[in-house]
Amino acid sequence: MSGRKKGGGGGGGHGGAPWVITFADLMALLMALFVMIVSFSSQDEQKLHDAAGSMRDAFGYQSVQRPAGMIEQSGLPERKYLRNVQPMSLSEAVEFATDFNDQYEKQGPEVNTNRFEKAAESKPREYLTASESLRQALQDLPDYAELSKQIVLSVTHDGLHISIIDQDGRPMFGAQSSEPTDRMKIVLSRIAPVIQQMPGRLQIIGHTESTGDMAVPGGAAWTLSTKRALATAEILGSFGLGPGSLAQVIGVADKDPMFPDDPFLSGNRRIELVLLKEAPALPSESPF
Repeated sequence: MSGRKKGGGGGGGHGGAPWVITFADLMALLMALFVMIVSFSSQDEQKLHDAAGSMRDAFGYQSVQRPAGMIEQSGLPERKYLRNVQPMSLSEAVEFATDFNDQYEKQGPEVNTNRFEKAAESKPREYLTASESLRQALQDLPDYAELSKQIVLSVTHDGLHISIIDQDGRPMFGAQSSEPTDRMKIVLSRIAPVIQQMPGRLQIIGHTESTGDMAVPGGAAWTLSTKRALATAEILGSFGLGPGSLAQVIGVADKDPMFPDDPFLSGNRRIELVLLKEAPALPSESPF
């Protein structure tokens, strides 16, 4: 019996219990699994893109058309350019998307819409260039120093505004008359060539100062401001401005004074020429 006890005691001291070995194997497997998970989660994105590209080349590529330029479910636009969203065959889509146009910065589906962005960006520069051209056309006149005080140029969201302002002692029209003075004719002769070079149409607006009894619809102020606007259009036409270049010729009497705090001031008498900022024409291939 003493021999069996010693044998049992010796067996118990050799290697420990079997469950310890099983637990160690389990921990080793869990550690290996954790290492694999970490390694997969830190996969190089470029390698994933390369792998996806090779799969796409192997099985073909089918584009999915989305209504770009419209508001997506996320509340943000898909892109800032409108795209052609009409259905087209796969061959047409591939040809259109891969077509290269060296005159545009944008390529593929955005090539046509890029011209609208270019047109919108170029408008302010065109008007600023026209403003400088007008100054150069007028600055060689003998009385330019005084005349420059009566011509105000400004660029707004409507376009380029050229205001020819009347002044006591230096009128642009005769008193209570639609007959332009020689000074007015000279100014318009210098302005006409610059206007002809601009793409937008021209709006001519006649203004008068307030005189109380003339500021009623159908009264003399409305008639006078309209006749002065028409006389201005006629003079510009005599210097080569065609009728197709005119968008509107109107008189507004004293309803839009330049100096609202003093509607009776002579500076409110003016002719306003507005080169309108008009949207560019849609290209012929556009579906809209």
